[in-house]
Amino acid sequence: MSTPRRVRIGICILATALPLLAINQQSLWMDEAMTGNVAVQQTLRLFWQKLASGKGSDIQMPLYMFYAWVWARLFGASEISLRLANYPWFLVGQAAGTLIWADRRKGFLFVSIAACSSFIWFYLNEARPYIMQYGAACVVVWFLSSLTRGDSVSTWKYWLFGIGIIVLAGSSMLGLLWVGTSLLVVGFLVLKKGLRPPLLPILFCALALLVLCGYYFWTLSAGAGGTRGHQTMLNVLYVAYELCGFTGLGPGRLDIREHGMSSLRSYLLPTGAFALVVFFIFLRLWKRADRTADKNALVTTAIYALPPVLFLLIVGAFIHFSVLGRHMMPAAPFVFMFLTAGIYALIADETVAGRILTTSFFLLSIVSCFGVRFFPWHMKDDYRGAVTAVSRLLVHDQLAWWCASKEGAEYYRLPVDGPPDRDGRVFVYVRNPKAEELRRFPMPAVVVLSKRDLYDANGTVMAMLREREFTLRQTLPAFSIWEKRR
Repeated sequence: MSTPRRVRIGICILATALPLLAINQQSLWMDEAMTGNVAVQQTLRLFWQKLASGKGSDIQMPLYMFYAWVWARLFGASEISLRLANYPWFLVGQAAGTLIWADRRKGFLFVSIAACSSFIWFYLNEARPYIMQYGAACVVVWFLSSLTRGDSVSTWKYWLFGIGIIVLAGSSMLGLLWVGTSLLVVGFLVLKKGLRPPLLPILFCALALLVLCGYYFWTLSAGAGGTRGHQTMLNVLYVAYELCGFTGLGPGRLDIREHGMSSLRSYLLPTGAFALVVFFIFLRLWKRADRTADKNALVTTAIYALPPVLFLLIVGAFIHFSVLGRHMMPAAPFVFMFLTAGIYALIADETVAGRILTTSFFLLSIVSCFGVRFFPWHMKDDYRGAVTAVSRLLVHDQLAWWCASKEGAEYYRLPVDGPPDRDGRVFVYVRNPKAEELRRFPMPAVVVLSKRDLYDANGTVMAMLREREFTLRQTLPAFSIWEKRR
């Protein structure tokens, strides 16, 4: 089963160029707006002041936030520019992915699967650290696989591994979990094979990791952390749903947020078909497991990837941290490796069933990618549209309630909880008010309401809108715009 050079070149071009279609200039949603508000700061001092002023998870993404700030200095802080900052890290992941397997044909299959993953497409279009984590994780997995196979491990490979774990640790505090398992695996393999790694990269990594651990301890002591949520079995299923590439074949996130997994009913045909294809791919790999040439590399990668996944899912249930697919990005290379091994086995069988399953996998994966990119129900929260709408509806000296993210308003320059704008208009931030608190707010002419579970969990804002006979003037992704009947 040889692959002509011309085909390999074509695969490389498609695997690097096709995912560029994922990146667009839709409105930033609230998490991305946090990145944007840090990236627009004009000096390093202002950058740090802005980053340190928040108590969310942004301050626990130091390397990514600094990278986004530097990128904005070079290319601007528009929506599409901030998202394009992910692309170099995707290329790093693809370059490392071609080298993960001893058989280069499997390497090309790996990067093809990654390029057709709606999980990767979704986060390529998100100004957050997840694709940086993916690129770093691919470098780490490449080194682990190389070490497992017994390849020649020169000093420069240790340096690349060291840079990979530093980027993984610096992109997000959660990355430390996978850094820990990768170091344990490397330590075991080095001792088992009697290797003598160079001292300089070890000292460099140890110092960098020590600094990052101290920094993260400081952020925790200052009260920083992610948003709390409820961890259920549905979260576990949704993590697998995302990682395996189902996202674009099913309902949008806003629909799932509101209706849960019952929203999948209208999408049972495409998601069910893809589930069967993925099941048979993994089944084929299972039957061939004892004959897989790279079995040891798969086992090594599983030891690197799975313990942090299990740890997050278990701990998340106890501390009420809602674990999502994006938190598992460092484990994505593990998923792609297993898909690669299964599909390669199907291709090697040279059967009609194998060809049908392989073709179906890639066709449905591409449909899922284009669904994430083009289907309207997968659009992001439209903060830009909401700011435009409230600015248009509100006339001189009137007041509006902003029941949505302050960060989104700040990025789009809406002066929420600030002085009146030049037209005398006032925008008041309102979040989850109780009935007695609501009476203290001045009566608005316009209300902008986003995700009710976050900004109107008590239902008091909606009750006021019905009681005061407000009219729904416009709906946008994740938003409803209400105006007082005149």
